[in-house]
Amino acid sequence: MTKCILMGKLKVFIFILFLVISTKLIAQTNIDSVGFVVSFPESYLKAYAGSGYFEGTTNERFEIEDTLNYEFTWGGDVLPNTTSAHAAIYNFTTVGDGNYLIDLSVLEKSSGTTFTYSRIVNIAAPVVLTVPNVFTPNNDGINDLFEVFYNGTTNLDITIFTRTGTQVYDAVSPSIIWDGRNSSGSELSEGVYYYVLKSEFMNKAQTGFIYLYRSDINQQ
Repeated sequence: MTKCILMGKLKVFIFILFLVISTKLIAQTNIDSVGFVVSFPESYLKAYAGSGYFEGTTNERFEIEDTLNYEFTWGGDVLPNTTSAHAAIYNFTTVGDGNYLIDLSVLEKSSGTTFTYSRIVNIAAPVVLTVPNVFTPNNDGINDLFEVFYNGTTNLDITIFTRTGTQVYDAVSPSIIWDGRNSSGSELSEGVYYYVLKSEFMNKAQTGFIYLYRSDINQQ
């Protein structure tokens, strides 16, 4: 009888121990680490940070329903416009260009584990490069110069050729302004010219055609 009671208590103890161990295993961390990606869909001064998690070799994005099981805290050098959500919007309008730290802290409620992730984002105005295709160097004060609009700081390297491939002009400068003369200072005739434009910020050379008119094109 005593042996039966002891065996019964032992079974109860083993069951309770198994239940405790199982509960702890269930409460173990479900994910391995967290991270986020940053994009600039509207303006380079407004960054969108979308969080995700890694579980083994799996990389998934957090969704809005995950806020029930996880608590999200966003921070950094600039506070985001939205907080305590799986995604955040950072507005850098007031601070301007520069390098800024973005922090993410994710609390997994089931295990009490907190994951953190940080990264630096570079906020810089995009380079704008606009090359005109027509100019009229006839000294009437209207569109007399071929001017490349460029807001960058690195040098532009431009070479201009006739349609037969003869080089007539070249320049290396952050500011490209051409008056329609060749390197010797002689006025070039009306016609179509071909340019090759290079710069450090460009992955490949930009090419195109320039139409040079001596007379007023509106009167032709």
